[in-house]
Amino acid sequence: MEKNSDMSAHEIFPFPGKELALVELSYDLCYDKIPQADRERAVCAAWDKGEQAARRIFAMVGDAEGSAENNAKGNAEGNAEGNAEGNAEGNAGFRELLAKKGIACKEIDKDMIVGNRRYFCDYVSGRKEVVLYLPSIRLWAQENSLSMNVAVELILSHEFFHVLECTELGLTSKDYTVPILRIGKLKLGRTGIRALSEIGAHAFARTYHDLKQSMHERAEREQDEKSHI
Repeated sequence: MEKNSDMSAHEIFPFPGKELALVELSYDLCYDKIPQADRERAVCAAWDKGEQAARRIFAMVGDAEGSAENNAKGNAEGNAEGNAEGNAEGNAGFRELLAKKGIACKEIDKDMIVGNRRYFCDYVSGRKEVVLYLPSIRLWAQENSLSMNVAVELILSHEFFHVLECTELGLTSKDYTVPILRIGKLKLGRTGIRALSEIGAHAFARTYHDLKQSMHERAEREQDEKSHI
């Protein structure tokens, strides 16, 4: 995960909406090779891929941060099984989800800047590890008024999509390709659009966050209703 160092974090992350995805695409080095008529379609396909993946993973882990129903049942009735189920399914953060896929998280005390880009995290598929650049993340967290724990979780959610690309979904950057070289009518080679993978990851992180927020708000409403009975 990265951002241009001359742009505010809010323009890139956290949670850029779908309306900013075309802007993200324009940063790709191959942007000018994409026919204008194809740009929105390619962006929508990448966004939908990330959104659908987030909904699937969210459903699999059981409301992301805990089954309020199971925990409430455990608290009210002393039901250890209810609490265990809620904790095992719902409280799985992205470190745990990555670990279940055999991916280790490695923390490095380095502000990773290459050119005009600051990197927060890298997924190294060959070593099966996600590298977190803590000083970079700390700056990003401060810019966005986030705790370090929340910032790391958000960044890992973004990186988790890239893991899914390599293990299940296929590379989003390869879903739309353009010629590497064009000489008149002759087209030589094909290359993918790297920005599409970032757009898919943004969609995954944004959708997962929104689902968690909705779950928390629903649980709070239910708790308020119970307290007034």
